[in-house]
Amino acid sequence: MRKGTLLGAILLLVVSPIVINLIVKSKPWFGVEAADNNDWIGFYGSYIGGIVTLIALVVTIRYTNQQYKDQDRKRVQPYITIKQLYKNFIVDETKSITYAMGAIYTLSQKKNSEEDVYFKELELHGEAMNIGLGTAVNIEFCDFSFDNKKIDVSPTSYHAIAVGDKILFKLLFFDLVIENNLLNDEYKVKKENKEIPDVYMNFSMLFDDLLGNKYVQQVRVRIQALETSVNIEGEQLPNTLLDKVTTPTLEVSKFKRR
Repeated sequence: MRKGTLLGAILLLVVSPIVINLIVKSKPWFGVEAADNNDWIGFYGSYIGGIVTLIALVVTIRYTNQQYKDQDRKRVQPYITIKQLYKNFIVDETKSITYAMGAIYTLSQKKNSEEDVYFKELELHGEAMNIGLGTAVNIEFCDFSFDNKKIDVSPTSYHAIAVGDKILFKLLFFDLVIENNLLNDEYKVKKENKEIPDVYMNFSMLFDDLLGNKYVQQVRVRIQALETSVNIEGEQLPNTLLDKVTTPTLEVSKFKRR
């Protein structure tokens, strides 16, 4: 039930007795005289009571229909979970589909200050699986940001993921600069303590169910700002770590499909 409708019904119930009392005390409309004041009270009481009953009926029907729609939606609601895959697994085990794993974002930027953070290359390889009750369609990875820095890039799109199916994806960024004034407090504290500092990449997964309902899930990735991505044995160090994925919620208006 909408707050406006409920407020209107309550206001009508409160105001009705006052209005009836004023009408009874005033001269009747069109010169029609009632036998006595009780006739006016009975007439207007029944009239307004009928209006209140009609409003309550309409609100109840709308609420019931909404409940049925919500139950139908929950029966086909998708749920996408992400598993991080490391680069060597992707290259060694899935060579045949590596070329079809998403988009590469080239961000040509220059570091303006020594305090800014510069990433020559960032990679996140993952496996997105639908563990919900219905097929997810029109999937988009979009709304990317690093700490408080929004990145304007085209979304990575996929047509559909059926229940139990999965897709592989790759997010790759080049030449990314995050200005010092945008960095989170955790980064600055770790840097002062000479620890490996972290920044966070956030993005949204948007998708529809088979009934046309739109959902959003938020993904956060922790990125360690390493001076080198190779250890003393020459092995590649993963500096992007999947941090969390939220549960699906109905999409809000701030997310605009491209």
